[in-house]
Amino acid sequence: EMAELAFDMGKCYDVSGNYVNAGKSYSEALEIYKVQFPGADRIPQVLVLVATTYEKREMFAEASECLSSAIAIMRSKKQEEKGDEVDDEKKEQTQRVILTLVTSHAKCLSRKGDFKEALACYEDHISLVPDDAADHVEIVSDDMFQMGNLCA
Repeated sequence: EMAELAFDMGKCYDVSGNYVNAGKSYSEALEIYKVQFPGADRIPQVLVLVATTYEKREMFAEASECLSSAIAIMRSKKQEEKGDEVDDEKKEQTQRVILTLVTSHAKCLSRKGDFKEALACYEDHISLVPDDAADHVEIVSDDMFQMGNLCA
């Protein structure tokens, strides 16, 4: 209950452009979720929202830490899904979330000025794109374009 209240307050602050208080409220919600609901799906979502408030304030190191944590949680979830009888749609959704987070992390690292790590994230992203994905060529091409921009 308190976690959801803090989460909702964060959304209100975020929408109103008060990113400092949004970040504080999201962080409060995150701490409650971690203690009361350690495996909650909401945790990576809140980490991304905290990261977004940091990015909006150009605090890229902090944003990168949040995104890295969210990626680790989602990768762990993906590992758990391998052994479980989880439907393919759920597995694909987890994979899409990981892909999105890795791209966001690469962009954040680039804005932070950590180009070597950003390049590694783009390489990781390319390796994660399924070969049979309908937009495989487009995704890989975009990643390579972004990597070229980092090296220029």
